Amino acid sequence: MDLQQQYATLILMMVSGALMGTVHDVYRTSIKEWRFFRRFSVLWDILYWLFATVFVFTMLLGANHGDVRFAVFLLLIAGWWLYALLFRRIVVAVTTSLIRGILRVVRLIGSMVYRLLIVPVLFLFKLVWEIAKRINRMLEKIELVLVWPIAFTEKSVARYFEKKEHEEDETNKDEMNH
Repeated sequence: MDLQQQYATLILMMVSGALMGTVHDVYRTSIKEWRFFRRFSVLWDILYWLFATVFVFTMLLGANHGDVRFAVFLLLIAGWWLYALLFRRIVVAVTTSLIRGILRVVRLIGSMVYRLLIVPVLFLFKLVWEIAKRINRMLEKIELVLVWPIAFTEKSVARYFEKKEHEEDETNKDEMNH
């Protein structure tokens, strides 16, 4: 490996280590801030390590034709360490602020959708329900007025026939007794 490849490997592996640290902090902060993502943290971990492996190997292919040596791992760790020392707090703070801002916007949009779509639909449903209940009560009263004469007549007719039967029974009893 010539000197130019060694410098390219040095720089690319340290930058790769710093980028891996940055991506790791961004996704860990995202998982911490967004409860929804916590359910899939194992999946995110696997995806992170797959991404990191492909990324580092791609960088190695460009720097020294994919030659993996112990020094490569040391350079990755050194790049990550420099990132952690210099930029970690900034990256985590910016990521946290961005995520919280996004969550505020999402909540605002959700609140607007709720107020502009859901509340009017619920209001209309309640209004239709109340109108239906009042129409039902009104129809029940109309039904009583319309059916009352029939019911009254029906009861009167039933009483008349019951009375007739009763009178006939008594007449039959009297005839049997004589």
